[in-house]
Amino acid sequence: AGSIHPRQVDTGSRIAALRQPGERGSVATLTLDPSETFVVSTSSDGEVRAWNLESETVAWRIGHSERADGIHFHPTDDVLLSYSEDGTCQIWDLSTGTSGKIISGGEAAQSWCEWTPDGAGVVFSPFDGSIELHALDDKPPIRADALEAPIIDVAVAKDREAIAAASVNNDVLYWPNGLENDGILLGQMPDWLTELSFMTSGQDLVAASFDGTVSIWSLDAPYRKTNLDWPKEPIGRANLSTDGDSILLFTDSGKALLYSLITQTLVDQFEPGRAVRNAIEFFSDGKRVVVAGEEATAWIWKPDTQAVELSGHASWISSLA
Repeated sequence: AGSIHPRQVDTGSRIAALRQPGERGSVATLTLDPSETFVVSTSSDGEVRAWNLESETVAWRIGHSERADGIHFHPTDDVLLSYSEDGTCQIWDLSTGTSGKIISGGEAAQSWCEWTPDGAGVVFSPFDGSIELHALDDKPPIRADALEAPIIDVAVAKDREAIAAASVNNDVLYWPNGLENDGILLGQMPDWLTELSFMTSGQDLVAASFDGTVSIWSLDAPYRKTNLDWPKEPIGRANLSTDGDSILLFTDSGKALLYSLITQTLVDQFEPGRAVRNAIEFFSDGKRVVVAGEEATAWIWKPDTQAVELSGHASWISSLA
């Protein structure tokens, strides 16, 4: 069973303990709502729960028939998306937990979805190699049969219609102007991807794979690729900073390394230890990260300063927000 421990950032002290008596599912992902009133968790049992931080109770819960893999808040409105291994993406009212539009991948084993930057639509990918753009009304979706193999990661540019996707075959595809036009095959990574994101400018795409390869594609033709020059080793997780200009690599040996993608140099590193799940998350200021380490610990780390250890969980940490 999973428990959630909200903490004060500056002191590391716990401000609440969120757990449902008799709960059987483990926590899959965590997200803090923009108003910082709710913590929304997804679960291995398919439930999405909104926890009220003040009362330490569940404000509402919604359900998928299979594991709920993640959620995304709308850019401006109090609604969210949830996606699941039941092959659906659902839109929910954040204040009441009532369901609205349901996007289905048919017989697909799982799905992924994200809001478009303006919040007017949903980019949806069932686990069948296709990718779709859904309007919030009843207009038919725009569909691209993108790749022969299932898509495992999608990136949506923040300030334009560009979309990128990666498949289980490690192909990386790019649509400069939305799905109405054919995608461009940028290339292939040597291993499964752990990160796919646009940099801040929107003119570069970053991909990281489990073997430690970090590639940066220029999105101006002829789409040249460069690889991050670092003492490459296998990584369990990679995460782009909130400003999109740095990447944090969590190696299988238990090191956290922060690299600048602008200068392609090492900014700083520390060793939180190996973890069962290499959960890492940047703070909104882009200057600090929280990293899950060994023995159910987490660390708040700002480069060039001493990391602060957080403890109190009884088992390994699966998600951070």
